[in-house]
Amino acid sequence: MHLSRQTLLLFTLNFLDAVFTIYWVHNGFASEGNELMAGLLEFGYLPFLLVKITVGAVAAVVLWHWGSLRLAKIGLALTLTIYISLMGVHFITGLSAFGFISDAVINDFSLWSNVFFRFFNQLNFFTIFYIINYSLFLLTETRNIFFRIQTQQRNFKNNAS
Repeated sequence: MHLSRQTLLLFTLNFLDAVFTIYWVHNGFASEGNELMAGLLEFGYLPFLLVKITVGAVAAVVLWHWGSLRLAKIGLALTLTIYISLMGVHFITGLSAFGFISDAVINDFSLWSNVFFRFFNQLNFFTIFYIINYSLFLLTETRNIFFRIQTQQRNFKNNAS
């Protein structure tokens, strides 16, 4: 799968996560696991959805633009793994909401998934932080290289005169 397709898949999974979360929370089947996003959800569904889509769009643009970097590929693979697992949680939530799974099974699953997603929630934050940080570093280095080339061209012209 090309990186552009993976980036589009990530954005789509991010959007589906937002829609499913709003549905489960609105109907009382689940709560938002991310404390920051849960706070946004208290302000309403629209702010939650806008922030979720904005964060997904920014991540998609960064990954699309710097997708050739090894760090971006690793971060994208890790984030896709997290979101695909999250879709599994939404599936289990749906089975429970519609009565196909007992509460005891859900409680056991909930204990396991809370530990799992808290770990990856922290990891996801640091991955995005490093991607953005590395992207800014590359932009700075590109600017410095461009400046050096201009300086060398000026020195060459001055020496040629």
